Amino acid sequence: MQASQTPQLILEAKDYIGTDYEKVPYLYSNLDSLADNNPNIKLWIERDKTGQIISVSLLYHTCLHFYSHQDIYSGTLFREIIANNRVDVIMLQATRTDLLKQFNHEQWDFVTDYIIRHETRMFNPNFQSYEVQDASEIPEIADLLLSEPIYAEIYTRPQLTEQLYDRWKSGFGKIFRMRIDNQTAGCVAVTGENDRFIFDGCLAVGASYRRKGIAEILMKAVISYACSKGKNCLCFIGVENHASLAMHKKFEQPAIIGKITKCIRKT
Repeated sequence: MQASQTPQLILEAKDYIGTDYEKVPYLYSNLDSLADNNPNIKLWIERDKTGQIISVSLLYHTCLHFYSHQDIYSGTLFREIIANNRVDVIMLQATRTDLLKQFNHEQWDFVTDYIIRHETRMFNPNFQSYEVQDASEIPEIADLLLSEPIYAEIYTRPQLTEQLYDRWKSGFGKIFRMRIDNQTAGCVAVTGENDRFIFDGCLAVGASYRRKGIAEILMKAVISYACSKGKNCLCFIGVENHASLAMHKKFEQPAIIGKITKCIRKT
């Protein structure tokens, strides 16, 4: 059954995830954004007949995150959530291949990402100079992201703008951008923040501004922000995105600490 969004249940979810928190970073990050007055986030804790937790699921807008200790998941809630909610993206630990049998593969695409941890380091003490301070900039940043197929295939402009704004307004989603000739040339966002790490994503550079080091500058800004909070910085990189991985290796050798499978509903 769906869990009431209370601090006690958040603590239960965190306790169940335990030291595996880096294996499901987006789920763990969004736990701190839960609130009874936030309709965009739902948390489910599934228990067996003895009352023991067997899975934790979190739905952020239309993106579902799932975690279970079980070697082979024996519950039913995972399928029920998908059947009763709008779910466009599902994120699973790459080791959870047992769950893929529950999908109609004609309706979903499957992508595997590395989970990367960066060394905590103050690359740029002036990182705040790249930080978005006014919500009026967010629609332009959404437009830049939607120029990338990975976002255009999942989001409409209103959906993406709303999600960026929700995180930014709540304080869990700072956005860093570089502007050139009064245009947003590149951006990166904090897509989750909690007591242990920040999680970054939404890294994009406009086509006419590439190969100028903008992505590296913005990543140094977001890693520096994490450093200012005394936290690690985590992110996803597609296992086949060799250019992105090469860019991330410019900072220090990034630690690949796991993999996650994204199940993306075909449009």
